[in-house]
Amino acid sequence: MRRALRSWSQCLVDKGFKRYRTPDDAYQDTAWHRGEDGNTSHARREVSTAVADVECKREYDTVGVWSAVLAERQRADITAHRADYEAARRDLATLRANVRSALADR
Repeated sequence: MRRALRSWSQCLVDKGFKRYRTPDDAYQDTAWHRGEDGNTSHARREVSTAVADVECKREYDTVGVWSAVLAERQRADITAHRADYEAARRDLATLRANVRSALADR
């Protein structure tokens, strides 16, 4: 994952943009001047950076690597905490059954 992020970050730099450690850092860059609604003004520099971001992610399969690493971590967590996840699943099943019952009584 670190290698994929370094490659992505260097790709942005090679395209003339700022170096970010992660895509989240790029998204949260205060240079984008977010309004109260959370949206930005979509200035030319921001749009150009976004285009470079997508190009670099595609070139280095950053999203694919990120997804694979996340899935691996999730599988490991599920294996390590199987009983907790099964208990939560049972609780959710009970909750859903209770909601279905309550809605049926209306």
